[in-house]
Amino acid sequence: MCGRYTLTVELIDLMTRFNTLLSEIDWKPRYNLAPSQKGLVVIRADKQNVLKEMKWGLVPSWAKDPSIGNRLINARLETIDEKPAFRQSLLNRRCIIPADGFYEWQKQAFGKVPFRITLETGDAFGFAGLWDTWKTPSGELLNSFTIITTEPVAAIGTIHNRMPLILPPELEEAWLAGPTEPGKDGVKKFLALMHPAIRLRAYRVGQLINKPSIDSPECVEEVSED
Repeated sequence: MCGRYTLTVELIDLMTRFNTLLSEIDWKPRYNLAPSQKGLVVIRADKQNVLKEMKWGLVPSWAKDPSIGNRLINARLETIDEKPAFRQSLLNRRCIIPADGFYEWQKQAFGKVPFRITLETGDAFGFAGLWDTWKTPSGELLNSFTIITTEPVAAIGTIHNRMPLILPPELEEAWLAGPTEPGKDGVKKFLALMHPAIRLRAYRVGQLINKPSIDSPECVEEVSED
């Protein structure tokens, strides 16, 4: 599961990193981004990458109640082609969620200990994700997203049994473009190509991130494991 992440990179750098059109989104660095809050999302529109702001927690277009998004913050890579909440988005609305770290909690004898996980380089990266648009009863449109998860790489396997699918840069355009072969078999082959970036670093952080209301640079500071 991925329940918190960080995006402390400046907007102009993100537009360069993900080759998007210029954006006037008013974005500030986020050190503790939580479900139901807004994050940045890269989608493909008219053969170009576009940066959008969306709510974290997928609300399918057919949903009767937007609260379903609270249960759909993550989607398992192994089953997204089977689940009704994700099937259509997998075919038509894939996205990349820019980030530069995420948090996981390791179960220890005295409680859960939070860790921040980043690329070894510290660079920004992209989670594979899905998005959808839901229309409110009053006619307003709500854009939302979910983060795809997969089995953890060896570097963080002792911390948690799942991790977000961090796309290596060479797979980002392929993810946005979608399956190249039709039918269920084509989708299966497409998903089989997707694997996470493996050169990750994990370090222990403080308990500040347990509170979604706290969003400050102190959240990402390394603390002693003593």
